[in-house]
Amino acid sequence: MIRQFLLAILFSLLAFAVIFIIIDLIENLGKFVDFNISAGKIATYYLYFLPEIVSLMIPVALLLASLFTVGRLTGLMEITAMKAGGISTLRILMPFMVTALTVMLFQIWFSGWIVPRANKLKAEFETQELGKYTTSGQTANLIRQDSENRMISIGWYDGSLNRGYTVSILDFDGPQLLRRWDARSLIWNDTTRKWVLENGIFRDFSKGERDSSFLLVTNLALNFKPRDLLNDYRNLSLMTFTDLDDYIESQKRAGFTELDKYLVTYYSKISFPFACLVVVLFGVPLSSRKKRGGLAIEFGLALLICFVYLALSKVAETMGYAGDFPPLVAAWVANVTFFLFGLYMLWAVDRT
Repeated sequence: MIRQFLLAILFSLLAFAVIFIIIDLIENLGKFVDFNISAGKIATYYLYFLPEIVSLMIPVALLLASLFTVGRLTGLMEITAMKAGGISTLRILMPFMVTALTVMLFQIWFSGWIVPRANKLKAEFETQELGKYTTSGQTANLIRQDSENRMISIGWYDGSLNRGYTVSILDFDGPQLLRRWDARSLIWNDTTRKWVLENGIFRDFSKGERDSSFLLVTNLALNFKPRDLLNDYRNLSLMTFTDLDDYIESQKRAGFTELDKYLVTYYSKISFPFACLVVVLFGVPLSSRKKRGGLAIEFGLALLICFVYLALSKVAETMGYAGDFPPLVAAWVANVTFFLFGLYMLWAVDRT
């Protein structure tokens, strides 16, 4: 039974991946031809794209596999025979749930660390081969709030060197300027894990007088790291769990409070893999009842359930981004709703 379930998952993932790639290839074929992209490079592009496709399709594959596997057993009267032998639907469900739990843990790791790295390779391919503009390596005219009372301006930042140029750092007390650093460059020291100002001037206004001093080199403890200054780092699809957590913490230390978008994304990276458990809890009881239509009905049910789930998830996420829902609620409301409905389905099937 579980062997059939695993094979159905793999087959579903393969089928969805092929369909997804074919549709995307048809959509982008003209672009590939315009940029004279070879077949080998196109294959490389979709190799980088594949992890994201698999990550998105895993819950759908689990749902379809559970509906198909249990539906087939129901059609062969094996589920009826199990129940006649005193085996409850919950006991039938348990092997599927254990498998789904294993897949869920895999997906947390896969979508949290592997997919962002693959997305970064895909973004680099699009930049180098398809002419998409990016500022992943260099950024101009950066204005950053480092803490509640500190603002930083960087005229030009080179990510390959971890060095900024034409730098100003201002400390305020309310509207009053207390201290100011102006430097030719700001460079990251990997040994001390601190930023170093080079060739600068320090001005102290805290005593009501302008006290200036020349700085050849000085270390500063700032609340951001080199990657925080890169535009691609703020692209959520390129962030690993660790990156996103570090970024949120750095923004909190800097005094930012409008972090709903990042928090919703962070919680969603955990809640979406949990859908593996939810869809199996929902799918097994649903398909354990004998019904007409066979595989066509199972496939139709899978599409309907996925559509409702994704629609609810996207609506909740949008409301979370807007601040109408707390980020944690926005990320988990679809899972909780379908989990409760799955428990009801399990209870209803056991009563019949």
